[in-house]
Amino acid sequence: MKLRIISMLLTVVIFICSMQSYVLANSETDTYFYKEEIIYEYDYSKDNDNKDSNDSSWDTELASTLSISCDWLSNQSEGDLLYLTLGSSGKASSSIDVTYYINDIRLKNKFPSLLELSYAVLNSTFCGYSATNILGKNLINQFENFKNLNDQSLDTLCYALLAINCNPYDVSNKFDIKSCINSILKYQNSDGGFRLSTNTDKSNVTSTALALIALSEYKEEPQISSAIKKGLDFISKSQNQYGDFEVNGQPSSVPLSYVIIALCSLNITLNPSEFNHTSESLTSLLVHKYSNIDGSFAEQLNGEGDIYATQLAILALTASKENKSPFKLNTPLVVDSIKIQENTINTDKNNSDNNEISLISIVLVSAFLIFSLVIVLYFKRKNR
Repeated sequence: MKLRIISMLLTVVIFICSMQSYVLANSETDTYFYKEEIIYEYDYSKDNDNKDSNDSSWDTELASTLSISCDWLSNQSEGDLLYLTLGSSGKASSSIDVTYYINDIRLKNKFPSLLELSYAVLNSTFCGYSATNILGKNLINQFENFKNLNDQSLDTLCYALLAINCNPYDVSNKFDIKSCINSILKYQNSDGGFRLSTNTDKSNVTSTALALIALSEYKEEPQISSAIKKGLDFISKSQNQYGDFEVNGQPSSVPLSYVIIALCSLNITLNPSEFNHTSESLTSLLVHKYSNIDGSFAEQLNGEGDIYATQLAILALTASKENKSPFKLNTPLVVDSIKIQENTINTDKNNSDNNEISLISIVLVSAFLIFSLVIVLYFKRKNR
């Protein structure tokens, strides 16, 4: 009988020790790769108390469209600017998706293009991670790999500026902002519009609006202010009688979304006389002509839902609602890099702490079981 009791108690002790070892073995992976859900969501309540929507027609219909569109995009789980788009609108992404995305970024040794790096900085920032410390990796330092900007396309240059300015990142000695701005201005034509690349001389509304969004951060500088005014004049003249902007002769939601974002970034009302070609505001025009019942947005009239068009439409709706650029955080994201390294990178210290906790647990459980065994044996002998 005594042997049975002792065997049973020893079995329990061995089982508990095995479980402790299993938890300890898996704790390193969890500590290194997993981070609690830290999705950056705008605290719109702080802004809404002091600022009205840029669109005087903003109503429950537009608010509902924004919400449904975010749900549709979230379910797709793809897109170059997925986390930027959802983060700026206040829609949280799942912690699992964000964890995988951030870990993928951390594993990249070098970004092949400036545009891809800029997308990564924007997305990670709007996930709540400082681009200066992505699980110990500094993305901002990689801007120094792209000092030659002469051959970069307009959209690459613009998104580089947007990435740098989305949060107060210090790129001194890494990236020449002035050179980037000058390179953008070289794409402006005599008609005031901007062309996409050096391979074409034709201005287009999408490139022009994107350039104005990127340059809006520097709009007080005389040279840039003049370029912005010329760009706005080109955009106004490019709008057709129905309020649309065309791509290859067809109305498109893409330039319309970019124009809305540009006007909001420049703090210009969406209903100025030069854009009042219809009775609807630009935002209402975007929703009524290009939104689908499932929440997606089409690139062309009566078209199917498109991820790129939906991303831009959500950014445009967010900009319209908040009267600001959706590419810039409301509140600067400040991250204690030392704290992050201790919590996510230095697994040796974490494992040491886990070892101590596990050892204490085993000792306490073993002591309790031995004490219980002594009590059982004592009363058994007394009963005899």
